[in-house]
Amino acid sequence: MGFWDSALIGALAASVLLVCYVYGGYLVMLWILHRCFGKGGRDVSTRPDDTVAPPRITVIVAAYNEEARIARRLQNFLDCNYPAERLEIIIALDGGDDRTQEIVEGFNDTRISCLSSTERTGKSGAQNAAAAAAGGEILLFTDADTEFAVDFLDRIVEPFEDSRVGLVDGRLFFGYPGGSDVAVSQGFYWRMELAQRDLESRLGILAVASGACLALRASLYEGLPLQYGDDCILPLQVTRHGHEVRHHPLAQAHDIGAPDFEAEFASRVRMTLRNWGGTWSMAEMLNPLRHPGVSFGLWSHKILRWLSPVFLAGIFVFAHFLFFQGHTLGYIVAIVADGLLAWTVICVLAFRLSVRLPMQNILIGFAVANSAFMIGVAKGVLGQKMKQYSKGASR
Repeated sequence: MGFWDSALIGALAASVLLVCYVYGGYLVMLWILHRCFGKGGRDVSTRPDDTVAPPRITVIVAAYNEEARIARRLQNFLDCNYPAERLEIIIALDGGDDRTQEIVEGFNDTRISCLSSTERTGKSGAQNAAAAAAGGEILLFTDADTEFAVDFLDRIVEPFEDSRVGLVDGRLFFGYPGGSDVAVSQGFYWRMELAQRDLESRLGILAVASGACLALRASLYEGLPLQYGDDCILPLQVTRHGHEVRHHPLAQAHDIGAPDFEAEFASRVRMTLRNWGGTWSMAEMLNPLRHPGVSFGLWSHKILRWLSPVFLAGIFVFAHFLFFQGHTLGYIVAIVADGLLAWTVICVLAFRLSVRLPMQNILIGFAVANSAFMIGVAKGVLGQKMKQYSKGASR
């Protein structure tokens, strides 16, 4: 076997191992590490003394033209089981020309206030303005299309009993309009994501969060760059200063996902672009010599996942090089890769014709996610940046 043959086999093996690591191996490694080193010490806590007043929470919603949803969202906050005198709600308007402000002010509740702005600064700019006006010990960021469980506020503050904790990530569930096929395809990947967050949290290396349900100590808020999102930057800021991010599986919220694969694709491209840039803007967190645990999680959970299209392409290219040179390994891997690719294309065409096929939703979801990763990373590498970060109707 010559040098180039050995190099091709090594490159193919590396590509296969990296894909397996991203989509399963890392989760298994987290489970093993937790079994060996992570028992106890970082489980979510419960309030030990009911006579102690809970922390004052400021709920922040950045909104742009949300008249169709804001009343329901405000009522959802008020229905939560949390002491009224410890709750503040700020709706930060990022411009807009509908009745959102009128509806908010119509609630006539002292807990609710509205910050209006005539200029569009994006979601992060509106959040910065609200945080500056907030009076709570805990800042809770969420969206107009999210819905909290009635005990969400009680649950989300529990981990702050531990002084090491700087940010808490709730457990977000997605509900899709009309029971979209996107719900089925993304359900598997989201369950894997939540399992990873739970184990990273227990190991004290979590550095990601859901922007629809995250809370942090107000004293740790540094402000958000306008082009990046809270779900990316805030966990990195918190961990950079030595505090921990915890995932609380009992602090549950529901959000509305994309209605179709096209919308899911566009959303994932934007998400990858802003999070790729946001993570590299704090590149020191990727240095294993300075932040060994967090950097391990970031490389495994985020960077390698975003780069998985490169590894998938490597499998295809290296396998076919070996195939044409007559190597048995090349035959096996190339046939499997070609078969999966062909079946994915057939599934896409069948989906367009409303025909159901085995593994259809999972394969299309996988293809959508990795295509979006590829384009989002390419835009980031080429220097494209989002001028301002927005979500949903806040675009």
